Order: sequence, then structure tokens, then C-alpha cells
Amino acid sequence: MNSWYIERRFKGYYVQFSHKIINENKHIFKKLMDFGQHEPLFLSSQEEQELEQIYKYMLRHHRENPQGYDIILSYALVLFNFIEKLYLSVLNKSSPKLNSLVITFQELLNNYYPSQLSTQKFIEIPTVNYFSSQMDVSANYLGDVLKKYTGQSAIDHIHQYIIKQAKVKLHKSSTPIKEIAWELGFEYPNYFARFFKNRTGLTPRQFRNQ
Repeated sequence: MNSWYIERRFKGYYVQFSHKIINENKHIFKKLMDFGQHEPLFLSSQEEQELEQIYKYMLRHHRENPQGYDIILSYALVLFNFIEKLYLSVLNKSSPKLNSLVITFQELLNNYYPSQLSTQKFIEIPTVNYFSSQMDVSANYLGDVLKKYTGQSAIDHIHQYIIKQAKVKLHKSSTPIKEIAWELGFEYPNYFARFFKNRTGLTPRQFRNQ
């Protein structure tokens, strides 16, 4: 049995769909699944009223026909489309707050390995989830903002940073390649070698010797 605990002070609307309904109507829920998890939306009074009206229609049809899902699912699609429109309109606005997220991400990224060395014994490969947690935003939201303002995804930025650090270490030191791999967070040196070659066309040894 699945359950969802809601505090008594909760005020508003929510809707739950079973796995069975979602699996049987993937054409409707695909948009929501692709959209993923994002930050809360701060709505105008008009937008609040529109969303509330959709929920009221869904609730009314559920009460009138608890086993009939066609109309409710149609309203669910309207709801998903409306939320996506609101979210994209926020991203399309030139916001100093969003620009500051990009700057903060770049600062955290550029200081990742030095900060890891000073705080923990074992280095890990940087991940989108790590930076989003440091910035107190969702990974999807961070990725969308970076894509909007830089044209590149969060993972692209991270991979470029790793390659840049690897190149510096390979060129400016005689440290064994397997140790460089560990310093960059790769548990297995052969994985580092594949990662490096996929993005540069050269193995770490070929790059060092050129």
C-alpha cells in the first residue's frame, strides 16, 4: 500500500495518479516525466485562479464519477501544459537571479578539486547533483538555466572542466596517469582513459607524449 502524509496545515490542491493509470496513459504523462523536477513557481493572482479552476474541474468530475478518468486525464494534460508554459516563461525572462546561478555554478566548478582536497580524503567525480545541492536548487532547474544562458548542459560544463584539469596535470607534471585518474575522482584508471579519449581523440599517454 502506498501513502502520502500531508500536514494538517496544508492548504491548496494536489492530485495523485496510480502507476496503473500512468502506465495506461503514457501519452499524457510523458510530458510531465520529460519535464522532470523543477523549482517552485511564484504565480500571479490570475495564474493562481487559472490553476485553481483546473483543479476544481478535476475534483468535480472525480466526485461525480469516481471511476471515470477520461475527463480528469484531459484536464491533467491541460494542467501539465499550463505549468510548463509558466516555467518556460520564467526562464525566458532576463533575470539577474538566473545569471547569478550561472556565476555561482562556474565558481563552484572551478574550485571543485581544491575544495575536495581540503575537505575529504577521497576525491569523487563532480556531478550535477553535487552542484545543485550546493546551490539549493534542483538538478533539472540548474541544467535548464545553464542551457538557457550558456548554450551547454551542466554535464557538458563538468566534463570540459575535468578534461581541462587532466590536460594540465598531464602536461605540467610527471605524475603517473593512474594517480592523475585518482586525483580527478576516477576509481578505475581505464575508465579515465576511455573518458579522456572519447573527448579528445587521444589517450592520456598519447596526449602527454605529443
